[in-house]
Amino acid sequence: TVIHEESTLGILREIYTSPLGIYEVLSLLFVFLEGFHYFALTILCLMVTSAISEVREIREHQHRLLHYAKGSSEVIVIRRDSSGRCVKSIIHSELLVPGDTIELTENMTIPADCVLLNSSCVVNEEALTGIGGEKFKQAIKVRDISVYKASPSSILMAGSSLLHMQTGLRAPTYAVVLLTGYSTTKGRLLRSVAFPNKAQVGFYGEA
Repeated sequence: TVIHEESTLGILREIYTSPLGIYEVLSLLFVFLEGFHYFALTILCLMVTSAISEVREIREHQHRLLHYAKGSSEVIVIRRDSSGRCVKSIIHSELLVPGDTIELTENMTIPADCVLLNSSCVVNEEALTGIGGEKFKQAIKVRDISVYKASPSSILMAGSSLLHMQTGLRAPTYAVVLLTGYSTTKGRLLRSVAFPNKAQVGFYGEA
């Protein structure tokens, strides 16, 4: 699923194919055919003004959503080269895949859902949960054989902000990528906003 910007024509089509939009158009035609031309003109002006305002509001919402969805940054990743050696490189976060090991730095935005491998850190998940405050995350426990069974206290969610790391002897802090793209917590949130389940409105059902 890809979030894209809807055209103005598409927005207007959705507005005026809804039960309320059809009702407005039929009311305008009825008033005009009855000979109330000035009244029909007034209704038409109100409809145009309302449509322009609604299209502008939807466009602004889509722009904010696309900006949040396409947020990309450079991240330090550790991968094996052709000779089997672990090599550090800097890539765009869009190129991360599950299983990659990344190096964390302070004040970075977590690019994917990850499991903390060593050390501990403090993150802010307000952008995802809407709840302010700092959360403490600790490294995965040795007894957790698979990172996919890690405790929530060891999982860093995509979109959260890394505020502070607690490392010994200035050692790097690493995390392994679990989920990327629209499979992450941030991705599911974006999909629920961009493609919400349509609510059953009583007025529309009766119309």
